[in-house]
Amino acid sequence: MKVRKSGFTLVEVSLFLAVTALLFLGVTLGVRGSVFQQRYTDSVQSFAEFLRNVYAEVANVEHTGTGRSDLVIYGKLITFDETYDLYGNKITDEENRIFSYTIVGKTGDIGSGDILGALKALEANVLIKEGSSYKFAGITQEYIPRWGAGVQTTAGYAGGYQPFKGTLLVVRHPRSGTINTYYYNTTIEVNNTMRSGSASAKTSLLTSKLNSTNFRTKELDFCINPLGVAKSNTRRDIRLVENARNASGVEIISQDGSENRCGK
Repeated sequence: MKVRKSGFTLVEVSLFLAVTALLFLGVTLGVRGSVFQQRYTDSVQSFAEFLRNVYAEVANVEHTGTGRSDLVIYGKLITFDETYDLYGNKITDEENRIFSYTIVGKTGDIGSGDILGALKALEANVLIKEGSSYKFAGITQEYIPRWGAGVQTTAGYAGGYQPFKGTLLVVRHPRSGTINTYYYNTTIEVNNTMRSGSASAKTSLLTSKLNSTNFRTKELDFCINPLGVAKSNTRRDIRLVENARNASGVEIISQDGSENRCGK
């Protein structure tokens, strides 16, 4: 009587291992894709929240004191693509750092006219003199996009994306209290001026640029790139409406909609 041996053939074992490997690979790639998407969503939401918080802080200034009773807080100055950080260290081209400075100025009733002229008359600045030296007024913050994301312009990839540059001014009118938003397409180098600028350059840092030729109302699009400076097929559009008055002026545009100006 023959005894029949049971077991798996080499072909069956090979097939089992191949299927197991494919399943493992599929699960691994799925998890990685899910983590990547979650991180990207987080970076988009984080940047939008950063901008919205700017408006909240301008509208509610109780927690951003200057330590000076003779100065009034008028708003925030946001800079993109500065050359130096808050400590005077040079920022590399691959880094995305955004700075938020508190704007202060003297008190006084200058009527209900142009807000830029009003702030200039009140000697608005983000630096204040203390003795023979200067310091930042109020609270100064550095924001770095989460998970290595990049903040860029709507320009397409032509050997590289263009980092978003310029200066954002979010201020309350000294008399009416109305919040206004202006954009200057040149980056005001606050940290470099603080690091090596002359006394006169520090004193006139903001007032020398407060005019309607430099600062204008404009709709802005910030393209959030999940891969930093590398080429990406996915860039999300965060839009700041023209002359935004509050946090509702910050919009996250649908990735697949026709309104997305950041392309694919």
